[in-house]
Amino acid sequence: MKTFYKIIAIAFAAASVFASCSKDNTPYEPGKPAGDKDVYFSAGNPSTQVLNLSDTEFTVFIERNNASAAESIPLTAWCDVPGIVTVPASVDFAAGQEVAEIVIKLGEMEPFKEYQMNISIPEEYTQPYKEDAGSPQCGFVFYKEDYKTWKTGLLYDDFWSGETWEAKIEYSEMLDQYRLSDWFYPGINYVFKWDGDQKFSGAKQSTGLVDSTYGAVSAQISAGDTYFDKDKNVIYFGFTWTVSAGSFGVYYNVFYID
Repeated sequence: MKTFYKIIAIAFAAASVFASCSKDNTPYEPGKPAGDKDVYFSAGNPSTQVLNLSDTEFTVFIERNNASAAESIPLTAWCDVPGIVTVPASVDFAAGQEVAEIVIKLGEMEPFKEYQMNISIPEEYTQPYKEDAGSPQCGFVFYKEDYKTWKTGLLYDDFWSGETWEAKIEYSEMLDQYRLSDWFYPGINYVFKWDGDQKFSGAKQSTGLVDSTYGAVSAQISAGDTYFDKDKNVIYFGFTWTVSAGSFGVYYNVFYID
């Protein structure tokens, strides 16, 4: 099975109402002339900000191509929950400075609730026809969670790749549940319940894997095939792997705890 389905996975990208901090293919309608300014949000700004419960702020980076003089660039911001964030009205560059940062201050946030916001640079400070590494708009999702690393180890995949890689399992005390973190791709987790002994449960969840014939692959813990070997300190995750056409059956991911 794993030989037959050893297909290169298509990179997984979660759909979002906001674009990440990079240029898209939307046709540009000319606005105010840009002059000699070329200011944009750094491409490295993540489109999802995952925060700890104790975090009170996060940072966004902004760049420019003409750093000859000091200047202050105005910003506009929108958030789906008014008052939850405080965004500076401008970003300030010193003479010779190409990269600056702004600090987004956070108000009282509900844990595990996703918030959405967008920050924009006015058209007259951008070069819309020039290919930059970033974009004059930066939209992202942000939320707080209490997941912390429970154990690190090696994960062997007997279904898709037949390979082994470094992995970790995280635990949320608030939700009383675990997750295989960054399972096959960054940001793709498998969330499950475990009593610390032999009782495991988990819903069918996306893996980010895509079969070239049958499409997206999902997985669900098979409770009767999943167990913890205390002597070897190994968790055997028996997953039922499915696509739209049906199931491939149960194949294992084996987590060797450090």
